[in-house]
Amino acid sequence: MFSDEFAISTRFSDLDVMWDIIRKVMVFSANETFSGVMYSIELNKLIDVVSNLPDGKAAGLSGVLNELWKHCDRSVLDMFLVLLNFCLSSELVPSSWKEAWVSMIPKLYEWEDVLMNTYPIALIKTVHKILFKIFFDRISLTYSTFNVLHGDNFLVLKNISTQSLIFAVGSVVENALEKN
Repeated sequence: MFSDEFAISTRFSDLDVMWDIIRKVMVFSANETFSGVMYSIELNKLIDVVSNLPDGKAAGLSGVLNELWKHCDRSVLDMFLVLLNFCLSSELVPSSWKEAWVSMIPKLYEWEDVLMNTYPIALIKTVHKILFKIFFDRISLTYSTFNVLHGDNFLVLKNISTQSLIFAVGSVVENALEKN
């Protein structure tokens, strides 16, 4: 069943050998599985993402609204595409894209200087949103295609129901309440 490398041992040095083998297999598998995540963005994908940005949203610190991207000239999108592809190929993003402004929005009732009566909203630059929308769409597709996360080890992906997770958590809470 297992090769000699996986034989049960009590020596820590043997565990190091086993974990080295497992790490090598995992790194190879991860490289194969995620190889399509960092390839260049095509103009039609950028146009699709930009055209599907929601209207009427607050701008981030840059002040650039989604509507400005939707109505900009093709030459601007061409230059933006070069920047986005540089970010992917270099695996770097401008540090200013990592900044956000968090504001507390009052809930429907009077907030009375109590933070619990508000909810936070993070305003992120639209360039950051566009790049990470493309990136996370690719990761989501990879997760779904290669069944990376399954069973109880998953996150919410498109077309995946969270009903079983909610039911499981509800059952655990109910069981805990009954026993205490």
